[in-house]
Amino acid sequence: MSVTLDSMTVAHLFLLIIYLNVLVIYDQARREYGGGHVGNMINMVLMAVVLLFAADYMSFFLKGVSDNILFIGGNLLRLMALCVLGFAGVSLLRASI
Repeated sequence: MSVTLDSMTVAHLFLLIIYLNVLVIYDQARREYGGGHVGNMINMVLMAVVLLFAADYMSFFLKGVSDNILFIGGNLLRLMALCVLGFAGVSLLRASI
């Protein structure tokens, strides 16, 4: 079995490294700042990162699904991640008022 390193594979490996770094760093921060508003914001960022990860690697996990379904599902997951970040920002603003 040979692995070809085309540009798409290299991009996915690079994104995987970035996602893993973000998850490790924010998980350590969540353990240190567990409570209050900071803990809630860290949890929201972690949820958004997991949703973005799922959107980017949806085609890898669901190989037999048509391209249209993958496109729609990936965009819905990205939209959910943006909504989570927006909700986190609004709740942070509401808490600071």
